[in-house]
Amino acid sequence: MNDKEELPPLYSEVAKAINELKANKCPGFDDITVELVKCGNKNVVNYFLKLCTLIWVKKKWPDDWNKSVFIPIPKKGDTLQCCNNRTIALISHCSKILLKIIASRMQTKLKEEISEEQAGFDLAWALGIRF
Repeated sequence: MNDKEELPPLYSEVAKAINELKANKCPGFDDITVELVKCGNKNVVNYFLKLCTLIWVKKKWPDDWNKSVFIPIPKKGDTLQCCNNRTIALISHCSKILLKIIASRMQTKLKEEISEEQAGFDLAWALGIRF
């Protein structure tokens, strides 16, 4: 087990995470769209690098990033019954940047620790973390 402190996010990790954000998605609580984040080029990457580094060093997740907008999507039947609705949660796209960096680092660490097939499960399936 390695007790070393993880390094803060790198410029390349932030740029990759921003690039991987899916377009045409509804914004979360903060009303910031993916298209807005992606249109800023290096200035936005530098901003999010500073922001993610600050969050990483202080080890304090921003309160606004903990808020979600829950949207019920009706299924067949009486929509007043909870079981007849599927709920989606819209989270901040800004938080997804740091979440993607953390997930990528976890995936790298897990690949080192877990064999290609462990207990009948395919590693690619087990690590299919998506945001």
